[in-house]
Amino acid sequence: MVSLIDGAVELKAGKGAATLKPGQQGICAAGRSITVQPFDEKDILSWMQGVQVFYNAPVQEINSVVARWYGVMVVVDNPKLETERFTGFIERNKPLKTFLEQMKMTTAIDNYFEGKVLHLR
Repeated sequence: MVSLIDGAVELKAGKGAATLKPGQQGICAAGRSITVQPFDEKDILSWMQGVQVFYNAPVQEINSVVARWYGVMVVVDNPKLETERFTGFIERNKPLKTFLEQMKMTTAIDNYFEGKVLHLR
């Protein structure tokens, strides 16, 4: 996926090609043509301002962001949580505790720490 803010870019995949204009993104899945569509700059590029937006995100996606941004290992104690989904956002400049409280209020996911290991239950 390529999202364009400024200028123009030409994408090529196999025999297909597309030119992106600002506000468009190009998506190409293996063996398929390029799909061009508009995107919401605030949502797609928010990570550049230290905000990660989640829309119906699986626990694994959330865990990878938390681990990378806060330097903790995340362990899922309850296998049933693998089917949980979360919609919300995490701000890198705020304490992890703030995000965990938000997640706890909107899902069935509880948490606790053992040293630098975050457990989700």
